Amino acid sequence: MTPAVRDLYQALILEHVSARIAARPVDGFYLDNLEIVEHGSRERNGPCNEHCARGGLELVRKLRERYPKMLLVMQNATGEVTRAAPLGNVPFPMLLDGIAHEEVYAPEYDASAERELLAWQAMSLHNSAGRSLWIATVDYVGSCKATDKARAALSRSASHGFSPYVSDASAGQKVVCFWDH
Repeated sequence: MTPAVRDLYQALILEHVSARIAARPVDGFYLDNLEIVEHGSRERNGPCNEHCARGGLELVRKLRERYPKMLLVMQNATGEVTRAAPLGNVPFPMLLDGIAHEEVYAPEYDASAERELLAWQAMSLHNSAGRSLWIATVDYVGSCKATDKARAALSRSASHGFSPYVSDASAGQKVVCFWDH
């Protein structure tokens, strides 16, 4: 992605999309699919070169500047690229109020994703209001009948101090499952 194309996408998000969302009664932005900034230029599933990655990180900085009181939660981009990224004199993690990662404990355990979340947790980050960085897991167990799998995912997540969320499936969540843990 060239800098010119990156700037066009940023303008679209900042001038049109985020403005319309912020005008609604919402608390902030849930930034899904930002894991693309951690992809290399040769990644088959969403290649992202250096300009692309920088653009994604800069977009988050610009959202924070434009909407300082709104929550910013980023999903899945929890690796070293985002954890250690400097943006001028502000470390990228300081722009966020929370992070979430999908499929940490279910449908399969992902030790790498868990290590990434634990690395963020070890940073002991606090936002400008003094709140600790919110760290969540989003796991999928296949159906509402998968009670044991759901309880196991909830328990493992909570044991690390993460905020667990478990649902039936990633796409088309058409039912609400309720599991005690």
